[in-house]
Amino acid sequence: MNSRNLPVSHVEGGWTIGVGWTRKVVILASVLNILALLLIILSILNFTPLSLLASVSIGGALMGAAILLYIVVVFADLRRRRVL
Repeated sequence: MNSRNLPVSHVEGGWTIGVGWTRKVVILASVLNILALLLIILSILNFTPLSLLASVSIGGALMGAAILLYIVVVFADLRRRRVL
């Protein structure tokens, strides 16, 4: 399979990330990742037990969900290319 058969749409300004549901999942995962990082930064700037608890529990869960979504997109792409 060459690069012309990849599931990437061409737009006038340049290339976009994926098509269909994979693009939405990558955007969702990136938003979850940014929120998790903001919670971690919050615990550094305002070091209280509540902010530390939010950083570890909520931030960790958001980051874990983002990583799982990234893995789902990678496996779907590998299956679409018939590697797996």
